[in-house]
Amino acid sequence: ILAASASWQSQPLLVIAIGYLAYYLFDTFWRNKDQAHQYKPVTLFNSIISILLILAIPYLYNLTVFGVWSPWTKLQNIWTQYYGFGIQNISIFKLYEQFFDLNMGLFWYSPVIFIIGLATAVHLIIQKKAQTIFILSLFVATAFFYQTNPAWHYGTAGFGPTRHILFFLPLLIYFFIHQKYNHMKNAILITSIWMISQGYILYFNGFLCPNFLNVLQHSPFSNYILSNYPTLYNPTPEIFIDRTNHTDLDHPTTAVYKVNGICKKAYVLIQDKEKVMQDCGYIPQTYAGKFTSNMIAETDRVYSYTGFYI
Repeated sequence: ILAASASWQSQPLLVIAIGYLAYYLFDTFWRNKDQAHQYKPVTLFNSIISILLILAIPYLYNLTVFGVWSPWTKLQNIWTQYYGFGIQNISIFKLYEQFFDLNMGLFWYSPVIFIIGLATAVHLIIQKKAQTIFILSLFVATAFFYQTNPAWHYGTAGFGPTRHILFFLPLLIYFFIHQKYNHMKNAILITSIWMISQGYILYFNGFLCPNFLNVLQHSPFSNYILSNYPTLYNPTPEIFIDRTNHTDLDHPTTAVYKVNGICKKAYVLIQDKEKVMQDCGYIPQTYAGKFTSNMIAETDRVYSYTGFYI
């Protein structure tokens, strides 16, 4: 019920709600066959219908008020217009970015909880704990479902992680708490390290008064790598362009990351090549990648090079 209610604010959480419902039915009628007869069909039916109705409310509201099942399909930023809404946006690399991207990855927001929580989960998986395997698979599937939104990279306040992976944090906290520590000293030490590690994140974000405009800024981690080792950080265009230009526009733009006026890295649209050459002096011959859109005919408008200035 809680997951279903949370999906009102963040629709992909319905994957978790439906998964929990499926697990409940499996646990009730398959794994505990001997006790299944104790459940009254009417009571079970009412429970299932109640959860499904809770899930349906935001979709029915959107359909009534906006004429669409999801407002995600009506976003007017560049990425929605060019990439479209749907499973064509899903990729393993984006999953990696949701966890480890220097700007919006969950790992950089809470590294101690991430490492210990994930290590505990892996240990349980090795022990073939079916419940852990199911829940982790469900959460990963939800992370992929978030990627159907072309605006999947939007962050939280300050330099926090993308809000489209933040749902994973409570699960990692659960595994973090349930880690079996051999001695109280170990527990105190790890807890102290966790508190210190969160301190620098709070410092970056202004403690209790975060700068909300930082969602369109590169994080301190990203700034350091881009300034000193630009070839090591190759995010998807939507991350680099929005945070380099500090904008969220409805049309494609070239993005050039500079340090003291010196070009370090660029995502260059074809029609801007001459302008970038004038600004930076040249465009490197070696490019890390390019991106196009299959959703529109004018692919030349969004065809882009990634150049490194070292």
